[in-house]
Formats: sequence, structure tokens, C-alpha cells
Amino acid sequence: MKKARTREEWENVLATVWLPRIGAIFAAIGAIFLFSYASLAGLISPAVRIGSGVVIGLLVMALGEFQYEKKRRELGVGLVATGTIVSLSALFAGMALYQFYPPLLAFFLEIVVLAIAYGLMLWMRSTALLVLVSITGFLLPFLQLTDEPNVFLFYCTKCCCLPPCYLLSFV
Repeated sequence: MKKARTREEWENVLATVWLPRIGAIFAAIGAIFLFSYASLAGLISPAVRIGSGVVIGLLVMALGEFQYEKKRRELGVGLVATGTIVSLSALFAGMALYQFYPPLLAFFLEIVVLAIAYGLMLWMRSTALLVLVSITGFLLPFLQLTDEPNVFLFYCTKCCCLPPCYLLSFV
């Protein structure tokens, strides 16, 4: 049986574990609001928004892999799924909304992101990432390789695919 923690141990856990986590969450929320305000105010160009979206998505995927190695399986899988969605969304927006690159290039860049997610799915043995990669991989040609980008299907895919991934990550 575990011994109950003393008051000093609780204070130590609160000060060294929980307060830094809460501070990191508030700092992340503040950074998101600052980036959003700067984008709306025209201080950040669309190209920087697209590039930072892809980079942040890949960093979140790497953070998910790191959390998985630290024995936080559910958090790791959730972060990899989130990073995949962020990267794919940024690449799709660069093609569909801003026409920075042709659909074929966007398709190949999204295949690279899906290949990374697929590799992580195999390594993590995650059913949630299998669902995400399978649905997105199947629908990707219908999203990209048409005369007009299918924005409605893109939103339906992301709204219908991400919640089951999070639910499956806890199974």
C-alpha cells in the first residue's frame, strides 16, 4: 500500500510539476492568440502562415513521438494525430486558398506527411493513427486532383476523422 504524501511533498509536486505545466499551457494559448492577431492585422504574410503551419504540425508530431517514448502512449498518439492534421491543413490551404503551388505538388507534399504519420503509426502500433492515415490517404486524391479543390470534403474529412482518432487512442 502506498504511503500518503505529506503536506511538504504535495507542495513540492504542485510547485515543481503542476505550476510549470499550467504556465506552459497559458504560454501556448498566448502564442496562439498573438499569432492569430498578427495574422488578422496583416503583420504575417500568408506564406509565413502556411510555412509555420507545416513546421508546427511536424514539430507537434515529433513531440508526440517524444511523449510516446516517455511512456505517455495516449498523449503521444493524440499529438501525432493533431500534428498530422495541422500539417495537412496548412498544405491544403497553401494550394486551395492561396494557390502557392499546383495541386500535384501539394498532393506529393501531403503524401510525405502521411508517410511520416504512417511510419509513426507502425512504430506506435496505433489503431487511431491507422484510421487517420487510411481515411485521409483514401480521400486525398479526391481533395487535391480535381479542377477545383474540394474544400467541403476537406472539412468533412477533418471533422469526422479527428474525433474517432482521439477516442481510439484511449482504447
